[in-house]
Amino acid sequence: MGDKELTVVKGQPPSTEIREKLAQEGKPVCLAFSCGKDSVAAWIALRDAGVEVVPAYMYYIPGLAFIDEQIAKYEDHFETKIQQYPHPMLAHALQNAGFQPPQRVPMLAAIDMPAIDYQGMWDLIVEDLGMDEDTWRADGVRAADSIVRRASFTKHGAMKPTTRKVSPIYDWLKAKVLQVIEDDKAPLCNDYEVFGRSFDGYDARFTAPLKQTYPEDYEKLREWFPLLDTDQFRWEKMGSPKTIPNKKNKQERPSKQQARATTIKDRAKAEQKRFNTAIEADMWLCFAFSTQEEFGEWQAKFGPMDNHARIWAPDVDWSPWKPQKPLGEIGPDIIEQEELPEPPEEAVSDSFAEDCYTDLENIRLALMDADNNLREGHSAWESGIYILLVFPTMQDKEQWVDQMGLAQFGMKYMNGSAVLKVWNP
Repeated sequence: MGDKELTVVKGQPPSTEIREKLAQEGKPVCLAFSCGKDSVAAWIALRDAGVEVVPAYMYYIPGLAFIDEQIAKYEDHFETKIQQYPHPMLAHALQNAGFQPPQRVPMLAAIDMPAIDYQGMWDLIVEDLGMDEDTWRADGVRAADSIVRRASFTKHGAMKPTTRKVSPIYDWLKAKVLQVIEDDKAPLCNDYEVFGRSFDGYDARFTAPLKQTYPEDYEKLREWFPLLDTDQFRWEKMGSPKTIPNKKNKQERPSKQQARATTIKDRAKAEQKRFNTAIEADMWLCFAFSTQEEFGEWQAKFGPMDNHARIWAPDVDWSPWKPQKPLGEIGPDIIEQEELPEPPEEAVSDSFAEDCYTDLENIRLALMDADNNLREGHSAWESGIYILLVFPTMQDKEQWVDQMGLAQFGMKYMNGSAVLKVWNP
């Protein structure tokens, strides 16, 4: 391997020195393993440097078959167990009712998912794996991945003693990553053929190809997030997000405007904005109704539509619809002050990984139970009668809510009948 397969980050030692230092410490390293090429290469590099690797995988939902099959291949290749844990994004998505129909919200409120960040989850993982508190947590992050990552390595380095994070191949270029994997005869996950990158979220960059290639896993994902197709609906209206791989599984080239960016800062901002738009999850607004009669009143004003219909907000002329009654006379939003359902009991054992899996399975069953026990006429929450108003971005949605004078009713779920009273006293 020559220098042409490495990049230089100002003020930082070569990654060989980092791996040598880890080996000299003589302690195992916990590897954030994603099944992606960079984490595979990091595993090989650490192993070849004489560092014991203890891998851990963070799942976005448990039990996706294509993920489990890939993990099994790497366990066979490296002859090492890969323990699985929930990604903090899962708890965050459930906390914020991400892509959830209204009937599930009371149960989600009762469960009250614990807030945990990435660092906090790794602390729990290291403890569960029986490793020392000061264990290094390795990843496959590389400076050549993006301008933002290069800037981060320049500022903070590839070894961060405070957080115990280390990037043992941070200066490798893609060619070296692929060559090392090939030389080791390690498998390369199918994600690159399907998604253009390793599976990394719930947005349309992943769910659209998942639906086409792994339909059973897509349906399993929808058990957790029934309104996932709302994001696909958005991109059907807007055109494919720039970060979704094209048919050749390559990312599209930057736009002309991005190409004209003259500074690293401008390019980094453009890249981040493009990414944020692609992963947007709160760009929809749900109008719920207690009864079919109330839903009929809505249709009388806006035209016929099916239950659970997705409406593209930019296609509607909203000029005739303005608040005509003081909001204070209407009352609260769809969140009604009623007793919450009983949440599932939490599992307690000696294994954090097993407890997470058991708890999440109980949560999944509780949410699906809410889907199967709808009650028309009791509340807008529980009827299962609703429509979704979809916007290009969350900012567009928030601006619309302010312009229409509906901020009091919430920013995700609204009582459709109450809204009609505001618009049509």
